[in-house]
Amino acid sequence: MPIQVWLARMERPLTEQEYGDMMALLPDARRERLEKLPKEKHQEVLCAYLLLRMALWEQRGWRDLPRIGVDELGKPFFPDHPDTHFSLSHTAGAAAAALADTPVGVDIERVRPVSVRAMERIAGVRTEAAFFRSWVRREARVKRTGSGIVTMMRTEAPLNRGEFYYEVDSFHGYAATCDLVLTMLPNAPQVKQVMLGANGVAAHMQPGSTFIDMTSLNPIASKEIAAELASHGIQMLDAPVSGGEPKAIDGTLSFMVGGEEEVFNTFKPVLLAMGSSAVRCGSIGAGNTTKLANQIIVAANIQAVAEALTLAQKAGVDPDLVFQAIKGGLAGSTVMNAKAPMMIEGNDKPGFKVDLHIKDLNNALDCAHTVGAPVPMTAEVQEILQWLHSNGKGQADHSAIAQYYEHLTGIKLGRDL
Repeated sequence: MPIQVWLARMERPLTEQEYGDMMALLPDARRERLEKLPKEKHQEVLCAYLLLRMALWEQRGWRDLPRIGVDELGKPFFPDHPDTHFSLSHTAGAAAAALADTPVGVDIERVRPVSVRAMERIAGVRTEAAFFRSWVRREARVKRTGSGIVTMMRTEAPLNRGEFYYEVDSFHGYAATCDLVLTMLPNAPQVKQVMLGANGVAAHMQPGSTFIDMTSLNPIASKEIAAELASHGIQMLDAPVSGGEPKAIDGTLSFMVGGEEEVFNTFKPVLLAMGSSAVRCGSIGAGNTTKLANQIIVAANIQAVAEALTLAQKAGVDPDLVFQAIKGGLAGSTVMNAKAPMMIEGNDKPGFKVDLHIKDLNNALDCAHTVGAPVPMTAEVQEILQWLHSNGKGQADHSAIAQYYEHLTGIKLGRDL
């Protein structure tokens, strides 16, 4: 049985009759614990157990709740039915129950309005969408018990106020039912751990299924992962993206893909559901090679824009007027249009962070050294990014390269005219 989840919203308080009937469903130990809490906190717990009873009736044909014990991690289980695993969660106004043949954990959260000040203090972001993606999800993961790989299923994306999501702990039963698994992780070690590590996802995927990795990593690592997956009969595409957070939000990312053409053609519609373009660049590793080339060009472009605007201001010319004058000519670029205004305004709120660009350029340098490609510009801009990291700007937008020039010259672009 794959992981199945039951969700319920509570639109009204329980009646006394409902309350009594549902309390009678609880195991004695759970009822005793619940009775120690204020009665207003009982409703969601009772609803969660009612959902569990309904789920067991639907899936197992059991009319009554079996005996429930607690394992060494504090998770409830059925001592008399070791092959039936369950998990319960509840929050204000909602409850969730999950059933599976393998260990499972479910965590449900209500997304509430949050002030900009609170979002900045808690998660370092200013928009609700970014806050929901980062801090709220991390909180749910912290609260789950047990171990395993997490996937997320939600009512809709992005999360809105009042919407719920649930996270399934222990991906393995779910992975066995999937024809396609996608990941986007920090770097190669995380991808290898998730897919190939002890009890990793690959061990639970069926032969003939496909793995698409959207992580930006060294193409040599992509080839290593693909070779190992092939031994399990699993196909792979490496499909890193370009476009940053704005393009991810509006669904217009650009995918650079490596892998077999037939596999690419089969899953291209999946990629285009998240982006505006998907181009196959060659065999496995070609997608990440293309992404490294992209990251070299972006970094060098940002450095060139920062250097040029610094020259303009030092020579007594308003850098914003320089930008307006040249953006429509040969020097114009998407990078300039996105980053020059940020430099001039002194805005380094991250779209793509300095530390992430350092990671990508490290992969570019490693790959270049392996294949014997000269990359002196990459090495230079990498040193600038490293300086920013060492001076507390690792989480800033990579347009903060301009701040390196400001440090050298003692000016503030667009503000010391």
